[in-house]
Amino acid sequence: MGEEASKECIKYAKLGDIEKLKHLYETNPDVRDSYVYQRVLLSACANNQLSVAKWLLEIYSSFDFITKTALRHTLIHGKYLIKDKETRAIYEQYCEIVLAPVN
Repeated sequence: MGEEASKECIKYAKLGDIEKLKHLYETNPDVRDSYVYQRVLLSACANNQLSVAKWLLEIYSSFDFITKTALRHTLIHGKYLIKDKETRAIYEQYCEIVLAPVN
């Protein structure tokens, strides 16, 4: 199940189609899995789809503490997949906001 959802989401992430990703996220519970999240985020980063990556970073806060801890390395790894320096700098700023400790 997760693999099929992952493949479908990756297809839309590569195209930068956030609307279809949002629709899948709302209608298909398999898409909300951390495995799917990880694969789609890394695909978005590898394909320089900053808008998709930003939306996924916004979703990150909806995960529970343990899942966030497990996914933290994925967010950091994503920046190394982004080839464009400007895009990477913007992604890093988003990551700093999302990963900032809450006081």
